[in-house]
Amino acid sequence: MNKLPKRIVVVGLGLIGGSIVMGLKKRLNGDVEIIGVTKNEEIPLNSDLIIIATPITEIIKVLNKLDKILVKKTLVIDVGSTKKLICDHAANLKNKNLIFVGTHPMGGREQSGLSNADPNLFVNKTWVVSRKSLLINRLIELLGGKPVIISPDKHDKLVAFASHLSLITSSLLLTCVNRQKDRKTILQIASTGFRDTTRLASFSPKIKAEIVSTNKNNLLNVLSDLKNEMQIIKSRIEKEEWRLIEKYFEEGKQTRDNWLAHYFS
Repeated sequence: MNKLPKRIVVVGLGLIGGSIVMGLKKRLNGDVEIIGVTKNEEIPLNSDLIIIATPITEIIKVLNKLDKILVKKTLVIDVGSTKKLICDHAANLKNKNLIFVGTHPMGGREQSGLSNADPNLFVNKTWVVSRKSLLINRLIELLGGKPVIISPDKHDKLVAFASHLSLITSSLLLTCVNRQKDRKTILQIASTGFRDTTRLASFSPKIKAEIVSTNKNNLLNVLSDLKNEMQIIKSRIEKEEWRLIEKYFEEGKQTRDNWLAHYFS
């Protein structure tokens, strides 16, 4: 099925949900009815597609609700930041009318809420899909995104590096500074580099904690890798291995430059 649905309902009207509603309305020109509801409002039952755009624990609650009330075949997707927990839960639901596909748009910003929603938020952004769905791919492409199929297990392992680690390190750096006696002066002289590096510290603490708790084991592995890298650079500084340090920085620069050129040019 790749025909556009007649009615799409988005549950959750924060940054992501609001951006989906705005983006679809902008691009579909009224050809499809787009309805946005908060997590506490009634979900219209005669929907063809339901997009759950709430925090992870709320996604589970909405799935449980839909499991009880859906009376016709309905495609349901989520846009949560972790996938295994959600997809495993959906697989155990009893209602055969609920056809679930897990997804995760790899686009956002540190400011949350409907007031920060943007109809172009997903343009040129990767959008992970847990399994093949021509309809979902079409909707993602309508929003400007690039659908990529990745299994829930692999998704959670990859985003631990690509997304979730940065949520931790941004707060870690700020907390480290905040524990210093001269923290006010440090922050006074800090400029754009510090601002850019700590951007994600402004992301919702509640949502960050939820992401960490639902991707615990993968993040523990990633933090171990980070600890090893920190030990390498610490050891080289102690030994005054300046050429090796420069080489280390050069490798990082090349990796980032190639990444930007390939995915953001």
